[in-house]
Amino acid sequence: MFETRLTLLSHKPTRRDFLKGTGILVVSFSLPCALRTAAAQSTAAPKTVTLDEVDAFLAIDTSGHVTLYSGKVEMGTGVSTALTQIVAEELDVSLASIDVIEGDTALTPAQGKTWGSLTIQAGGPQIHQAAATARQALLQEAAKQLSAPASDLIVEQATVKLRSGAKQVTYAKLIGGKNFSLKLDKQAPLKDPANYKIIG
Repeated sequence: MFETRLTLLSHKPTRRDFLKGTGILVVSFSLPCALRTAAAQSTAAPKTVTLDEVDAFLAIDTSGHVTLYSGKVEMGTGVSTALTQIVAEELDVSLASIDVIEGDTALTPAQGKTWGSLTIQAGGPQIHQAAATARQALLQEAAKQLSAPASDLIVEQATVKLRSGAKQVTYAKLIGGKNFSLKLDKQAPLKDPANYKIIG
């Protein structure tokens, strides 16, 4: 017994012994740090809510799905449906392909109070112009990708096509998951009401 104790006390730990004993600690302390770093790298920049930017109102994901951000909220008057129709009409997408996020101050622009039936009068034109600006940007980008003048293009169901039907490109391919990074263009032409398919 005494000899065993003496042997243990006289044993000098080697570097290998030290690493064996601390290896688990190194892993357990470094892993959370790695996770925190990965989380920080994957955190996206804050979404803009500035009233004069297209990205404050609209986003198109990699599947072509549209998100409408409205500072106005639904109070039983049907404004969500009306605003969705405005965007669907201007962008030539289906109503079913649009999600609406309302009144979230972290995500939606400050469009003022929802009262007095003023949502469509006050908030509608902002969203309409954002959609028109987005449409023109998508047409211009499609013109580059399809090597054709924008005047030769038409839009149907979130897809920009040559009038001949020879070539086409979807919104998802043009912008999906990226920002428009554009100011609202007050000169962007609105769709001719004669060509409306959704708004009656």
